Amino acid sequence: MSAPGPTRNPHDLEHTPGGSSSGSAAAVAAGIVPLAIGTQTVGSIIRPAAYCGVVGFKPTFGRIPNDGVVPNAPSLDTLGVLADGLAMAEAAASVLCDGWSAVGVVAAPVLGVPDGPYLQRSDADGLAAFEKQVRVLVDAGFTVRRVPMLDDFDNLMSGLRAVNRYEAARSHAEWFPRYGHLYQPQSVATVQQGHAITREEYTMGLKQQEVLRARLGHDTNDAGVDLWIAPSATGPAPRGLDSTGSPVMCAPWSYAGWPALSLPAGRNPQGLPFGLQCVGPAHSDELLIKWAEPIAAALTGRLG
Repeated sequence: MSAPGPTRNPHDLEHTPGGSSSGSAAAVAAGIVPLAIGTQTVGSIIRPAAYCGVVGFKPTFGRIPNDGVVPNAPSLDTLGVLADGLAMAEAAASVLCDGWSAVGVVAAPVLGVPDGPYLQRSDADGLAAFEKQVRVLVDAGFTVRRVPMLDDFDNLMSGLRAVNRYEAARSHAEWFPRYGHLYQPQSVATVQQGHAITREEYTMGLKQQEVLRARLGHDTNDAGVDLWIAPSATGPAPRGLDSTGSPVMCAPWSYAGWPALSLPAGRNPQGLPFGLQCVGPAHSDELLIKWAEPIAAALTGRLG
């Protein structure tokens, strides 16, 4: 629930590795393991993957069973993986995801850039890095279409927050009264905020979620886009260990339950990684990973 742990970023120990799957991302980035499990409610796989310069894969909501996972918000919580490359991520996904069906050679995808208030949530460095990534992909021969969308982004974030906080409070209703003194301050705040959200606000948030899913599907089809690209995080990993960074660049896709993938995509002058987020429609997980292969190759060849 946004509380940082003791983990540091292997690229610079004074910077956050992201969260909440911080240990998983850092362990892969440090070469301790080639693969680790993560969970994402809003941005807890994709953001640490970007900050630590590894591959992060968050499948379609529900594609990996959540049995045994301590819940945050059951309408959003998604299991996924952090890996040292796409091949490892695909191998893990083929075992973990229900009904995985291998995909062979596919044509290069048409990429969409979601212009508007969502993209503007990236900071200056993050947006500059993203525009450089887009130019690299255009130069590599990809078709990239810029599409105005998510113009009601602030309202969507309010709905997401209502669902997340309300469900977190109810999920921890038995534990919190007994163990609340052991929770991190951020977790205490999340539960308390959830109790202040009304049933009506929560129901409206769930309705917004359904509307968003349908609208994203229409926008994708109408634009002739195969997958969307966006920054994985607002910028490189922030300095300090008192925050795990903002999950906002992951928010609409997590709210809709669409699969997302973060690819390493260059570094800033201080050597901190950037990530490129690739997002496909619900249940396009297998295609998303295959489509990402030529994207990753183009980025690696031109961004290092």
